[in-house]
Parts: sequence; C-alpha cells; structure tokens
Amino acid sequence: MRSILGLVVALVVSGCQCGGPVLPCDGVMCGSGLVCAPETGRCVSKNSVDAGMPVADAGESADAGPCGVVCSGATPVCNVMTRECAVCAESSDCPTSAPICVTTLVPQGECFQCRDVLDCFGNAICDGLTHTCVTIDAGTNTNEPVVYGHTATTLYKVNATTKVVTAVADFHNCNSDVIDLALDQYSRAFVTTVDGLFRLDLTNGNCTAINGATTNTYPNSLSFVPKGTLDPTVEALVGYSGSSYVRINVVTGAIQQLGTLGGGFVSSGDIVSVIDGGTYLTAKNVNGSSDFLLEVNPANGSLVRSLGPLPFNDVFGLAFWGGSLYGFSNGGTLFEITFTGTGTTSMAVPNAMSHTWNGAGSTTAAALR
Repeated sequence: MRSILGLVVALVVSGCQCGGPVLPCDGVMCGSGLVCAPETGRCVSKNSVDAGMPVADAGESADAGPCGVVCSGATPVCNVMTRECAVCAESSDCPTSAPICVTTLVPQGECFQCRDVLDCFGNAICDGLTHTCVTIDAGTNTNEPVVYGHTATTLYKVNATTKVVTAVADFHNCNSDVIDLALDQYSRAFVTTVDGLFRLDLTNGNCTAINGATTNTYPNSLSFVPKGTLDPTVEALVGYSGSSYVRINVVTGAIQQLGTLGGGFVSSGDIVSVIDGGTYLTAKNVNGSSDFLLEVNPANGSLVRSLGPLPFNDVFGLAFWGGSLYGFSNGGTLFEITFTGTGTTSMAVPNAMSHTWNGAGSTTAAALR
C-alpha cells in the first residue's frame, strides 16, 4: 500500500484534480469530520455529506485550505471548469492588495485590484489591461471650446469659437521632441515622443514619465477611444504606427497590437475619437503623397470609409470640437474641416499663426454641436 506521503507527492506533481476524488485531504488534510468535495476541491462537513446533502451545498470549513495540498502556495484553488489550479474562487481568497476575485474574465480565478471604475476611489481609474487603480492628474471636464495643438517643443490651444490661437507653455521634462497628444474625457493629457510615453500638465507643459526611456517605438498618431470600445469600463489610449493599430497601457507604457488599417492607407499623422461622434484619421495612400481623411473603426483600427483628400499634406495633428475637425499641418497651416453629406470641405483658420505642427488633441467628451 502506498504511504500517505507518497500520495501527497503524487498529487502535487500531477496538479489539481478537480472533478475526481482529491486525496489525501479526506480525513487527513481536512481534519476530523470533514471531507474534500471533488466538485470544488474544498473541505466540507462530513456529516452533511453522510446525510445526503449535495456536496456543493455542504458547509465549508476555514480550518483546512482550499484544495488541500494539491493547489498550494500561489495557486490555492481548484477551477472546476478547467480542472486547473486558480489563484482564487472568491474574493476572500485574495490578498488585501488585490482584494477582488474575478471569475468573469480570462484567465478566470485571478485576484485584481479592480474590475471597473466603481472599484477605485478619488481621481483613480481602473486600467483595463492590468486591473489596477491608477491615479492620474485630475484634469478638467469643463465645456470650454478648446482644442490643443503643438510643435515639437511648445503647446498651444485654439478657441473653437473665436479661432484665437494662444501659446500655453514650452514642454518640460519630455526628454525629446513631442510627436503627439491625446486627451481623455476628463481632459487628462498624455504625449508621446519617439521612445517615451508621458502624462502632460496642460497648464504648464510639464511631462511626467510613464515609460520615458525604452526600446518601444511609440506612434505619431494618438487618441483615447470611448469606454465600451475596447474596455467596458474605461477609455483606452490607441494610435497608429504606419498601418498598425495599437493600444498603449497608460500604467506601464506597454504596446499591444490590435489590428490593421487596410485599404492601401498608412497613417500620416493623427487620429481623433469623440464620444458618439466617430473616429477619424489622417492618412496617406501608399501609392501617393496626398493626405486623406478617413473614418476608422476604433475597435480594431480598420478602414470604414474615405472622406476624400485634404487640401494640405503632412497633417500631423487632428482635433474635434462642435461638429468640426481641426487639422494641423506640418507645413504650418491650421484649418477647419466641416462635414458635407458624404464628404468634407476645408478652410484655413484666418489669422492663425504659422507653426510647424507636430500633433494635436481634444477631449473625447468634446461638444458634438
């Protein structure tokens, strides 16, 4: 007969055995009066089982760990669906630093800090990739009709009503030239350089590094997309590198490939997305040099339709307010794009200062009219 020790060693090696008898927790690992329920891998009352109560309904005991010795350490619970060891079956299995057991996501049975913004407090948001609460500069949610544009070194704002362009501040602590800007619904701002991702203070141009010196190559087109697009509870930061559509983690700076633009186009400079207002991209046809305005699918980055060529090339910045798009060309022109049925018309903003524009951005909560 095999010894109890031999059974323990065999079970640890073979992994969690949910769906079949989990030995030797019966009597040995669960303690007096308890048995190991094969459906859950948890110790339950032996009296309840003997009385004919279904094992799943039998009372659980806290004096013997879930799954006995079979799922010990960092993976203490049997996932009865996959018959594999999971981190948790319920939130009480999680440490205080990550108190929520999430069983509706893949992988199931993981301990997270948050599932959605309701699990976070103050100005924190729940990052959809890491499920951690992240505190970001509070930003502002005023309805001031402002869009932002920038050169490599200086931030500007444009009043969408008066069309007056005002210098805000030079960039500081951004390590190198700023190549694009994005604002979420609360006007919390982020910028990219060629190899860095930063939070930006819109009042003074100061950059705070998220990933400031990496081997990543960050996109020169950047925008947030509304929550419900890529994550049900938070907005996501996205961009294009050529024809590749990516998501950028606002906590770590990690880049995730999501899709491809297609249609023979590559990004020429910027993307902008508005809640209930669509998602638009300036792009070049790979066979020519003209810039086009495209509507794209924010879920996977694919082409929805072309709205035709633009009158200016190298449109590196794109923003939205009041039903109009604002284009910022690297050649120095700021122009307003208005929609006309299936196409658009464009007109240079009168008296706008000529700058070598590198990018632009506007809140996803911009006014639609």
